[in-house]
Amino acid sequence: MVTRTPLSRLKLSAYPLLISFLSYVGVTQEAFCILAIFIVLDWALGIRKARRLKANVTSKKMHTWLMSKLLVIWVPLFIWMAGQGSWWDLTWLVTGSVWIFILAELFSIIQNIHIIRTREDILEYDAVNYAISKILKLIKNLLEKKL
Repeated sequence: MVTRTPLSRLKLSAYPLLISFLSYVGVTQEAFCILAIFIVLDWALGIRKARRLKANVTSKKMHTWLMSKLLVIWVPLFIWMAGQGSWWDLTWLVTGSVWIFILAELFSIIQNIHIIRTREDILEYDAVNYAISKILKLIKNLLEKKL
């Protein structure tokens, strides 16, 4: 029998809630599923790439990487909550952030495929962090205009 901790129960219930919230704010379930699939694909290809380059792959590294990727999924929800709390219509930024993250994950997937095929240890470009920095810049610009 598997005993579930309160934290594991929270994790299990959080993702259906997130899907419900995102669909409520205008993010299609299709877009959310594409983002989730891309994150998992990028994770799997990242492991394959590391093995191909004979890099050390530990479960701790994989867990840390996956958790940081899953946090990306929550960003659109946080933006929506901020919009609701501030009475700003940030729907465009919610849907835009999902779109940006889908493209960033696509970039990372293609980059991993390239590295796996060529075995060329190229300097990687972290498109997800770039996307996060651009979203932060948009929010900063909004704050400067509104305050």
